[in-house]
Amino acid sequence: MNLIKSLATQPCWITAQIDWPKQGKVEAFSLPESPLWNLLEVVHHFQEDEEGCKHLVGLTFRVQAEMWSKHFLNTKECHSGSTFYQYSHLPKSLLGAIMSIWQQHEGAARMMLWLLFKTRMGDQQRIMVRNEK
Repeated sequence: MNLIKSLATQPCWITAQIDWPKQGKVEAFSLPESPLWNLLEVVHHFQEDEEGCKHLVGLTFRVQAEMWSKHFLNTKECHSGSTFYQYSHLPKSLLGAIMSIWQQHEGAARMMLWLLFKTRMGDQQRIMVRNEK
């Protein structure tokens, strides 16, 4: 669980400074260097065994997108064309594949995630990554 907690907090250490040029109706904007995500809360879930001992069985992370989300995840302003709104899904099967290979094949796991976020996938499009030995 400590490893999962450590991995989940790492995106909160990533910072970015954004200088975006004017594109269509979206005006140019600049954002100072700041974290991409803010970890608001970590909830520990415990389960009690027959002997009354509590064991950590899960974690819930509550994160918040920082300033960049005003320009890239803004559903209200997107309809007027003054901001962007893009999103993707992380398929459960991909998450399972990554969790099963990341310790032995760290590079392949990173590449799978990189491909997911570098492409805009629709419901019918798939990117297949083979794990050949």
